[in-house]
Amino acid sequence: CRILQVMNLKTFLFATALVTALFIPSKTFAQYGTYTPSYSQLTVDKQVRNPVTGIYVDNLGLNDAHYFAENAVFFRITVQNTGNTVLSRITATDYLPAYLSYVSGGVYTANTRQIVFYFDNVSPGERRSTILQARVNRLPDLPVGKSLLCPVNKVVASAVEAGTVEDTAQLCIQKTLMAKGVPQTGDPIGLLMGLGSLPMLLAGFKLGK
Repeated sequence: CRILQVMNLKTFLFATALVTALFIPSKTFAQYGTYTPSYSQLTVDKQVRNPVTGIYVDNLGLNDAHYFAENAVFFRITVQNTGNTVLSRITATDYLPAYLSYVSGGVYTANTRQIVFYFDNVSPGERRSTILQARVNRLPDLPVGKSLLCPVNKVVASAVEAGTVEDTAQLCIQKTLMAKGVPQTGDPIGLLMGLGSLPMLLAGFKLGK
């Protein structure tokens, strides 16, 4: 019985050591193994500029201001490090939707219609923004049979230390000709102010005469 007890004890110790080796990683594995964070310390926000107010918003729906053919469209991409460590590089890849053409911002690849932005050494709590400019296609290049088009622009941001996140922004394009004399680019607020001052200019001209 004494011999059996010793053998059972040895068997128990061996089994315990085997389970420990199988299920508890060694220091070497913990140090050099692939690390996947349990939460993301990276956020990305995609916004589109309202063509009437000039304010950047998350989306422009059917009941919001519409864009027209050949209008300039501005998107704002904002990334933020919400963690406690520096993100060495955030890569934001924008996927240009249909009916829009690239104008400026980032590094553009024509065959994939992707625009890439890089944000290096982003500190904890830091936010960084950039602007992407596109242009609505010409009226003949827009699809027939639809009076309103609402493409969605997507951006995907990633960092080695924080994984991948994404966001989208929608706009709507109205397939009608703009009123004659209304500029297709520029600051809409400046235009309204200019039109508002027109009666004062005419009144001044009459007084001068």
